[in-house]
Amino acid sequence: MQNQNLKPNSKFNLLVSPQGAAIFLAIGIITIGLSFYFFYLVSVQSKWVGTYARVTDGSVFRVGRRSYFYKVRLQYKYAVEGKDYSGECELNPENTGSPEDANALLAKYTPNGRALEIYYDPNDPKSSQGNKAEPNLRAWQFLVGGILSLVTAFIVNNVSTRNRRN
Repeated sequence: MQNQNLKPNSKFNLLVSPQGAAIFLAIGIITIGLSFYFFYLVSVQSKWVGTYARVTDGSVFRVGRRSYFYKVRLQYKYAVEGKDYSGECELNPENTGSPEDANALLAKYTPNGRALEIYYDPNDPKSSQGNKAEPNLRAWQFLVGGILSLVTAFIVNNVSTRNRRN
């Protein structure tokens, strides 16, 4: 039996329908897939090798439209088994909302030529990054969000099935 207080074509009724269940199911599958991808990256990059690179350039840039976040972008060069490579990485200052903190972080690596610890793929040394991937909060958030979406899809499907029978 449908709630008498809801309009027949309300957004709530659309969500508590087979289409709503399909939407939550799709969201759940996509977010769980993304979390597995993040965990996969961590497992692959855990085998990367650390070395030191020479910083060749750096800059501070801001991200965002309304509230700004500041990051540091560094370009660097490194050698593996006598062959030279170059790469680029982004670093986050302690306080990402402060351009002063970002400039202070940049000053640690410039003037150019300062050492930066990087990680590279031993099977493909031209692939490198400034920090090794670690299991992060984002992967866990996607996993939990995906599971919650799947549970919601199940509940919505049951409620909509019950509503159609009555």
